[in-house]
Amino acid sequence: MKILNQAIRSLSRNKLYSYINMIGLTLSLSCFIILSSYVYQETTVDHFCEHPDDIYLLTIQRSNGQTHIGTTEHVEFTADQRNPLDDPAIKYQSTFILLEDDFVSYNEYDYNATVLAADSLFLKIVTFPVVTGSPRLDQPNQALLTEEFARKLFGKADPIGKSIRYSSGKYVTVTGVIGKTRTKSSFTFDVIISKNLHTGWMYMPYAVVLLESGTDYKTLNKKK
Repeated sequence: MKILNQAIRSLSRNKLYSYINMIGLTLSLSCFIILSSYVYQETTVDHFCEHPDDIYLLTIQRSNGQTHIGTTEHVEFTADQRNPLDDPAIKYQSTFILLEDDFVSYNEYDYNATVLAADSLFLKIVTFPVVTGSPRLDQPNQALLTEEFARKLFGKADPIGKSIRYSSGKYVTVTGVIGKTRTKSSFTFDVIISKNLHTGWMYMPYAVVLLESGTDYKTLNKKK
């Protein structure tokens, strides 16, 4: 108690010095907390998935050395080349299209939306938490909404079974609602629709794969 009283008297005699030290300590702790939160967020991307370490995007390397994310849909392979997506080490593969400046309509109102066109295999690879309904896109007219976007469209009403109009003019039925992921996701969207809703997408598709457990992607990439 005596030591505590001496410390308080010391702080009282040197108020400016004490305030500077306290501000410095507060700022240091705040920076540490912010930095720790950022590092955790970036090192746990997609860890909400069942097998985050086995999920990979396909990249295409051009003859000029440039590399970009893509798919093999329009790649012509020679007789001595193989399609990497045909390898038995790949458990699931899916292609998806991201439409960032899109919209959907409900009750004659248009809502800006980031739309992801995919298939049910995509949802087996990237296992988003589903709060209601089913994470399936078995039919071309099925769709899933994020919980936040469903609330924006329907308020507190149950969105399952409701129809919304996609920007192409075709109607889709809500079959599931996706909840907030516990970690940061590589995929940001408001709506997931079936890639089979229509043909002739004018955007570049991307390929995502889930490798069999224990597969070394570096060894897989070295195969000819």
